[in-house]
Amino acid sequence: MRNNPRLAPAVQAAETEGLNVRAGYDVALSDGLWRATNDALSFLIESDASYRKSDYQWEWGGGLHR
Repeated sequence: MRNNPRLAPAVQAAETEGLNVRAGYDVALSDGLWRATNDALSFLIESDASYRKSDYQWEWGGGLHR
C-alpha cells in the first residue's frame, strides 16, 4: 500500500462497504507461500531421486563411465 498511492483509498472504500480486504490478502499470500513451498519440495524430491540413481549406477557399474 505504501508504493501505490491509489491502493490505500481503494482498500479504505472496500472496507467501508464491508469487505474484509485483509482476509483476501492473507489468502493470496498463503496461496503463494504454499505454491513456493510445494515447488521447493518437488525440486528436492527430484534432486534426491537423480542422485540416488547416479549413486546406484556408480555402485553397480551401470554405465556412468563406459
